[in-house]
Amino acid sequence: LLPARLRYAPDYLMSAQFVECQGFGQDGTFKLKLEKHGALHWWHGLHPVDLWILDSHHGRACFLTLPAFDDLLGATGAELRSFPEGKSYFAVDGDDIFAAAGERVYAAET
Repeated sequence: LLPARLRYAPDYLMSAQFVECQGFGQDGTFKLKLEKHGALHWWHGLHPVDLWILDSHHGRACFLTLPAFDDLLGATGAELRSFPEGKSYFAVDGDDIFAAAGERVYAAET
């Protein structure tokens, strides 16, 4: 089994940041596992991490910095939940994610 830091390494390395890509389901909730969140913070200590978030059900995507995501955890109705297999995750409403992204929201073809 790979260590979490490797298992959750960001998807892309750009000159200005790492980029982690993730979508969310029809329920409109963005779900980020706590273990992944911690690993992304480790990577963020090396080079900034941006989340690229796709909402294919509403044809939108955005970039959100990891620190901006962290700000949402305390400022919105974000909840700590668990998947059926027991892994904990942060649950954040998709509209809150896209509001926080501001000008970094884009139309996405599905």
